[in-house]
Amino acid sequence: MLGVLPAALLVALAAWHLVLAGESAWLAARAAHSAARAQAVGKDPERAARTAVPSPLRRSLRVRVAPDGTVAVGLRFRPPLAGGDSVQISSHARLDGR
Repeated sequence: MLGVLPAALLVALAAWHLVLAGESAWLAARAAHSAARAQAVGKDPERAARTAVPSPLRRSLRVRVAPDGTVAVGLRFRPPLAGGDSVQISSHARLDGR
């Protein structure tokens, strides 16, 4: 029974990393949508994106606005036990102004 414990802990850790990566992707999409909405109504898209994510992620947030109004948002996700390696997660959104 104790022999299964390390494997179970490894599976739980991998699942936790997937949960954190999924949340980071969802937050990037939310930030991109908020930035695109701000861009469409003439507001600051970078400020909108930064307020849409928790403060620990704001430092790694990058916002780019294309000439056609598409907003690209990227952030760095660093898994807790990945040895310092990080993953770039990005999302794009565009809304037409009204």
